[in-house]
Amino acid sequence: MTQNLSGNFQNMEDEDGTLVDYFIESIHVRMLGCGVFTTAAERIGNFLLPAFLVVFYTSGSVEIQHGSETTVLSPGSFYIFRPNDVYSGHKLTEGALCFSYLQFDIAPFMERYNFGAVAMISTDRVFREPQYVCLGELLEKLARDDPALPGRTAMLRQLVRLILGQILYDQAGREGGAELLKKGRDSRIINEAFRYVAEHLTEPIVIGDILKACRTSKTSLERAFRGALGLTPQRALLRFKIERSMEMLMRNIPLKDIVRALGFSSVFHYSNTFKAITGLRPTEYRSRVAKKERSPERNLPGRAVDRPGRA
Repeated sequence: MTQNLSGNFQNMEDEDGTLVDYFIESIHVRMLGCGVFTTAAERIGNFLLPAFLVVFYTSGSVEIQHGSETTVLSPGSFYIFRPNDVYSGHKLTEGALCFSYLQFDIAPFMERYNFGAVAMISTDRVFREPQYVCLGELLEKLARDDPALPGRTAMLRQLVRLILGQILYDQAGREGGAELLKKGRDSRIINEAFRYVAEHLTEPIVIGDILKACRTSKTSLERAFRGALGLTPQRALLRFKIERSMEMLMRNIPLKDIVRALGFSSVFHYSNTFKAITGLRPTEYRSRVAKKERSPERNLPGRAVDRPGRA
């Protein structure tokens, strides 16, 4: 006699979604790099990143300073660096440091911003939990796989979603978590402004065009940006372009091509804007990245700066 077991299993299709569910389902993941990096450098000067960077250490130990926090990363350590935050560190052990890495960004912009500002606070303790070691081991395997392997990029994109979901799941009860997907007119305006710039990277930032695209007034645009980000629209959107240029500098794209691709009027204009936001000229930034020791297997997602500015 055949027994029907279907009634013993829960149908989850009819369950109401949560903010975490909506976040994971609604974000777009932009993959920037994955691989294995090895370095013998004793110290890591102040550096900032244009996107999120996940690392999983396999050899060596390093102490990372981030604001007033100190974190020790050693074999088996999982960690995520946030974009636009300043980090520094020094090696604690003899021999080379080796870690697998995954660099990515997410959109819409307010989801990216709120995740970094809300969900990524006080995660050092959370990252020591066993589930993050499992995620790190999966990253380690994918990082060492052939990049041409069919499905690898899709697997990495799903790994990003799994990592973000795990962080939110583990911190679901933490005060402030409800702010992660705070919706409203201001969030919509900011997201549409960043989306417009992302879709028109080769054009200069013209606030009038953004106002038309966002169907809003200059007053409302200014209020939304200052209220949520503490920046003027022009400043925040320029910083967004500079982040994209940092990615291009890491790929050794010539300055004149970066200027053309990102809609700056000249190399001089781009260089001055870059320095105002990062504290370095683009050529200095590229030089410092190029001096980093690289693994023969993959390129480092690096981007060190000495005097990172806050836009």
